Amino acid sequence: MCVNRAIVLSRIGKYEETLKEYDRAEFYYRKAGYKPGLITVLNNKASIYLDLRKFNEALENFKKAATNLKRFSTGIFLPLL
Repeated sequence: MCVNRAIVLSRIGKYEETLKEYDRAEFYYRKAGYKPGLITVLNNKASIYLDLRKFNEALENFKKAATNLKRFSTGIFLPLL
């Protein structure tokens, strides 16, 4: 639910609210141990930070996503939403 809400918020330009929803989704995916969702959320957060021109935060989230992807490599292609 958090991810869907974040996507809608990003499409209407409410980026700070989008990041809050992605933070919530990240928390729940980490708690559940659901790597595909976590990786997608980290990539999506990085994209929002790029839109906000917060390049350090974007890079940090891309690195986290890459680290998690290395740990969870099954050949699944994850879309950037």
